[in-house]
Amino acid sequence: MSSAAVKQTAKQTASAKTTQAFRVWVIVAGVYNILNSFAMMVPFLNKSYYQMLSGSSRMFGGAEILPAADPVNMLFVNTAGLVLVLVGAMLLYAARDLKNRSGIPLLNAVGRTVWAVLVIYYTMTQDLPRLFLTFAAIDITIAVAFYYYVWKTKDQ
Repeated sequence: MSSAAVKQTAKQTASAKTTQAFRVWVIVAGVYNILNSFAMMVPFLNKSYYQMLSGSSRMFGGAEILPAADPVNMLFVNTAGLVLVLVGAMLLYAARDLKNRSGIPLLNAVGRTVWAVLVIYYTMTQDLPRLFLTFAAIDITIAVAFYYYVWKTKDQ
């Protein structure tokens, strides 16, 4: 085998590994969205989800997180949960063909970045429970991975 053929094979192997790592990140982010947001989507699970968040917040010395009490805000929470579950499903869809659907994780990374900035802003200015910084850190980590892999695979 020629030197050029060996280099080409090595490049293809590295490319396949990069694509596979990207796929894993996208699948994990999609599943994370679905699992983390499903309870917000379902009206009778909301209360339990908020109790779990509130308990976690108190464990870290933060304030209690109260569920929405009026029907309009409850609907907004359910809608947000539905949207986040659908975003998770879109990520799972994108993972099946990242070569042609890498725009989905890229847009998701932009959304996660904006959301993390909003969390930081509200934590600093409105005393949002610090527990939300954990979610922001997870989303920033996912966003950075998505930015990296989209950039890394753009020429493949």
